[in-house]
Amino acid sequence: MKTKKIPKIRIILTLIVVMTICAYGGYSIAKNLKIKQFNDSFFDNIVLTPKVDADEAEESEKSIPVLMYHSINRRTGMTKLNPYVVSPKDFKEEMEYISKNKYTVISLDDLYYYMVQGKPVPKKSVVITFDDGYEDFYKNAYPVLKKYNFKATIFMIAGYVDKGNYYLNSNQLRELQNNGIDIESHTVFHERLSTLSYQKQLKTLADSKIILERFLNKKVNYIAFPYGSYNLDTMQALKKTGYLMAFTIKGGDSKLSQGLYTLHRVFVDGYNLFGVSHYFK
Repeated sequence: MKTKKIPKIRIILTLIVVMTICAYGGYSIAKNLKIKQFNDSFFDNIVLTPKVDADEAEESEKSIPVLMYHSINRRTGMTKLNPYVVSPKDFKEEMEYISKNKYTVISLDDLYYYMVQGKPVPKKSVVITFDDGYEDFYKNAYPVLKKYNFKATIFMIAGYVDKGNYYLNSNQLRELQNNGIDIESHTVFHERLSTLSYQKQLKTLADSKIILERFLNKKVNYIAFPYGSYNLDTMQALKKTGYLMAFTIKGGDSKLSQGLYTLHRVFVDGYNLFGVSHYFK
């Protein structure tokens, strides 16, 4: 039987695809390595008070789930297909699970001091965060959090405050802040940071802090990256603008070895395929 000859053009195209994949993979590895090196060097320059001894260092490497929610609203029509919308019923059940199973909900300040200073936190600790700052948080999530006396953080898109009914307004944010809900940055207009120049990243990171700090009269220290997008310029800009911690959308619990500027979170999806207990296993 004659062996079918592979056309030269197909061989050339295959080689081009393989070389492109390898080059991109090498670039991604190099980029992530540079970001990790920046995280490590930045952390080395932080003065730990008190200094972390060997036992505390091991303890600080224990991971803590940082839950990532977005909208808490009815799943009807097209929202049934949206994984970022969690129904109020599911959210109530999830908070009830956390309470019944004796998890302690800690703040981002608690998480920061735990990681950097070795300040003890309860063994079964969890952080609850919400991205974007949708108005439905006030109606559907806030009453449940108050019921269980749970702390939470909203990563607020600063430029959307007081701009219509879809997002939280400044009065609501002030009330939330006075009742255990921390307000932190999610940039000014939900920019995809890795697509911006260093100067534009610097501007949105600085401006979002200024806007939120002005009407909340508090220091903004933490940020979640919109779309989970960042690069090495982002790391430099975060340091320049004085952020202490930053969060990605990479799945999994947070731990210090990830770097204070590239911490992971656990995405809680609206499909609720496994039940909330899945997130704690």
